Amino acid sequence: MAPYQPALFELEPAGPPGEDTVTGATKPGRRLYRRASLVAGSALVLVAAALWLVDRSAAPRLPGDTISGGATGTSAELQQASALAAADPAAALAVYDEVLARQPDQPEALTDEGWIYAQGGFVSEAMTKLAKAEKVGPSYAPAHFYRALVLLDDEDRPGPAAAELKWYLGHGPAPALVAEAKAALAQAEATRAGT
Repeated sequence: MAPYQPALFELEPAGPPGEDTVTGATKPGRRLYRRASLVAGSALVLVAAALWLVDRSAAPRLPGDTISGGATGTSAELQQASALAAADPAAALAVYDEVLARQPDQPEALTDEGWIYAQGGFVSEAMTKLAKAEKVGPSYAPAHFYRALVLLDDEDRPGPAAAELKWYLGHGPAPALVAEAKAALAQAEATRAGT
């Protein structure tokens, strides 16, 4: 048998695993975690470098800007209030009130709060909120839709309701509400024709 000559960069002994090539004695095999930790460490360094480059190449965030990647600030509050509206309208109103305290002309908060008032039977408050939502955000379509429903169902004013519904249907209505808007428009036109 030839004498053992260690290679300069030998990672593992040349013999079968678990056998020392010099003495022939059995020894424990090299642990897998040692190899894995080298690979994992290298991968972590590469990931950290990539994240650092992405961070450095991104445009700086100015004070008051929102962090990208998710709903934050007002958007998060509006989503929270919308989720609460069906199960706990009072809690939803509290969140909308917080938004409106900071941004009195926020059309989505005004519209959703107005609709909650309408569903609770507070028609005057509902119409005030919905009219303000239309005034501050004339292109915010849901304000027109919900105001039309209040005009039709609660104020028995089919003419103005039909005008609001026609505007809504002509300005990018939400697909989920198109059928309801068309049915309400048909009802408003039928009621108006019958009077």
